[in-house]
Amino acid sequence: LEAHTTNGDIHVTTTDKANWNAAEGNAKAYADGLKATIDAAYVGADSKVLEDAKAYVDAQLLDLLSWGTF
Repeated sequence: LEAHTTNGDIHVTTTDKANWNAAEGNAKAYADGLKATIDAAYVGADSKVLEDAKAYVDAQLLDLLSWGTF
């Protein structure tokens, strides 16, 4: 029994736990940074799409108004 309980190869050690927790923290920081980058890219893309849509609608309205038809 004593050989079993002191066997560091088959039991999770305090060092193992600390390493896993550090790795988990690093992975979370990486994921959070990646999400922020992706969110920023989509916000930029959405802004461009909205600007293009507004420009299209404005052009169509000006075209309609110049013809005097609604």
